[in-house]
Amino acid sequence: NGVGPSGAQALATFKSLRTLQSFKLNMWGNDIQPSGAKALASLHELQELSTLGLNFGCNLLGETGVEALIPLKNTPLLKNLSLNLWYCGIGDGGVKVLKEFEQASKLTTLNLILWGNDLSNVSIPVLLNLNMMPSVQTMFLDLRCNKLSMQFKECFQDAPGCLLNVAI
Repeated sequence: NGVGPSGAQALATFKSLRTLQSFKLNMWGNDIQPSGAKALASLHELQELSTLGLNFGCNLLGETGVEALIPLKNTPLLKNLSLNLWYCGIGDGGVKVLKEFEQASKLTTLNLILWGNDLSNVSIPVLLNLNMMPSVQTMFLDLRCNKLSMQFKECFQDAPGCLLNVAI
């Protein structure tokens, strides 16, 4: 604990390991702010990174913190991305920002854990569009503890696109 924004910047120095292929970092409850997320987004410079898992659970990232992560879509060989944004206060605005990941043309697996972010039905179209990304073969969404109505929960049952697993 206690990594904080400056600690996240220090952790971003992993980008000097140009041949790193898989990187997972658990920052659950470490007071990571949007500036810390921005520092970690510099991991997109890792030329051979194919698997990235970032756990931001219980950090107050908000929409600004999600915006800071968007450069990750430019990671040259990234195929597997897991973002745990559990109770990060991202709201519907943060989900709209995630739409930028549609441009990550090499992603084959996308895991988004979005527990307890006060998401409403406004987020559903964006999440369904992420499911339609041509390269994505498997997507996992965890939408528990949000404000989604049963009507929109049914949208995911017959959603076209990749293999989609949804926890609601």
